[in-house]
Amino acid sequence: NRSAPSAVTPATVNYVLGDVRGGAGSCAGDGIVGAIDLAALLAHYGALPANGDSLACLDIGPTADGRLDGRPTADDHVDFEDLMLLALNHGAIGPSGTIAGVDSISLRYVPTTTIGDTFAVRVKMAGSGLYHGMTAALGWNPALIAFDSVRPGGLLDEQGLASVVRSAAGTRLDVALLGQGLGIAGDSTLATLVFRRVADGEILVSITSAHGRTASNADQNLSIGITFVAVPPREPPVLALVGAWPNPFRERAAFVLHLPREGPVALNVYDLLGRRVRTLVDRVLPAGEQRVLWDGRDASGQAVAPGVYFARLWTPQGARLTRVVRLR
Repeated sequence: NRSAPSAVTPATVNYVLGDVRGGAGSCAGDGIVGAIDLAALLAHYGALPANGDSLACLDIGPTADGRLDGRPTADDHVDFEDLMLLALNHGAIGPSGTIAGVDSISLRYVPTTTIGDTFAVRVKMAGSGLYHGMTAALGWNPALIAFDSVRPGGLLDEQGLASVVRSAAGTRLDVALLGQGLGIAGDSTLATLVFRRVADGEILVSITSAHGRTASNADQNLSIGITFVAVPPREPPVLALVGAWPNPFRERAAFVLHLPREGPVALNVYDLLGRRVRTLVDRVLPAGEQRVLWDGRDASGQAVAPGVYFARLWTPQGARLTRVVRLR
C-alpha cells in the first residue's frame, strides 16, 4: 500500500517485488516469490484495487524507473505491469544464452462462415531471447465475433522457463516467463485465441500495438508482422487482386488474393511516385483465396501519410494492381 515518503531518506525497496503471500497476514510475504504469490495475482487479474484495499499489495507496478528494484508507483490496476514484475522475480531459474536477432509478432487465422461456430487466431512470434514478456492490443469487431478463450502455444513449451498467458476479454494478450534466464526464443505459435462468430460480416482481427519487457523489465516496442487470413477454397480461382477493404481506410485494410496455383507470391505497396512503401508478402502461398492485412505502416514501422497508394500483386501467372486510399 502507498505511504508517505520518508523525511530522512529517499524511498527505497528492501523486499522483492511480488512477495505478497505466505506470511502471517493477507499481504505479508514469506521471503520467496513463488507459486502462492502468482496464484494470488492470477486470481485477481484485472482487479482495480484502491489505496487501502486488501488487494492493493498485488498492485506493485509499474516501478518509478521501470526496473525490478525500482520504487513501486501503483496505478490501481492489477495487469501486465504487475505480472511482469512478479514473473521476473519468480524463483524459477532458466538457461542463459546469446541474444541476437529481431523479434516480431503476427496473426494467422481462418474465420468461420457459420454463426455460432468458433475459430482460432494463432499469435505467432519470432523471438531472439530478448523478451521475457510481451503485451499486444488486438482489434476486432465485437458486433461480428465474441471472445471465447485463450491458451498457450507450442513456442512456450519450448522455453526453459515456465510461463503465464492471460487475455483481457480478447482485446489484449499478455505473456510472461517466470524467473531469470533466456527470454522467448524461437519461431512458432506463442498463444491461440478462440473467437465465436455471432453475426454475418467481414471478419478482421489485427494487432494494433505490441511491446515487450526484457530481463531487467525495460520496455521496448515489438515489431508487428503481416497478418495472414486463409479462406476455405471454393472454385479454382483466376488470378486476381481484389481491392482493399475498407477503402478508403484509416487504421487497416485487407487485400484479397485469388491464386490459381501454389507458387511464389509478392505483394507490395507503392506511393504515387512509384517508391515501395511496404512488402506485405514475399513467400510461397498455396492456391486459393488468401487475405492479407495492411496496418498502414511502412517498412520501418511508421504510419504512412494520408493519400493514395497502389498495391501490386506478382506471381508467375501474371501481375495485378489495385488502388487504396488512406484517410487522416
